Amino acid sequence: YTYIDNFTSKSEEFNVDVSRNLFNMLDVSVYASKEREKLDIAGGFTTGSLTYGGSIYWPISKHYFAMLSIERYKQEDYFNTSLFSQIGYRF
Repeated sequence: YTYIDNFTSKSEEFNVDVSRNLFNMLDVSVYASKEREKLDIAGGFTTGSLTYGGSIYWPISKHYFAMLSIERYKQEDYFNTSLFSQIGYRF
């Protein structure tokens, strides 16, 4: 939890992140974040956003790995969904 009180605005942020290793071969993570901001000038207004997602990391062998991540960002009149995958080689 983060709370910031500026001279003209206030903001709060709530964060949760949970990670777990499954079957000694996959690292799984899920998270969520909610943010609110209130502006205190000229009547003020409040904005907010919600972000949540998850990822899976799989070390295939000593040198190769794969990762998959998905995230959803949502605001009052806007949303975005992202999907990211990666296969890599470690030296």
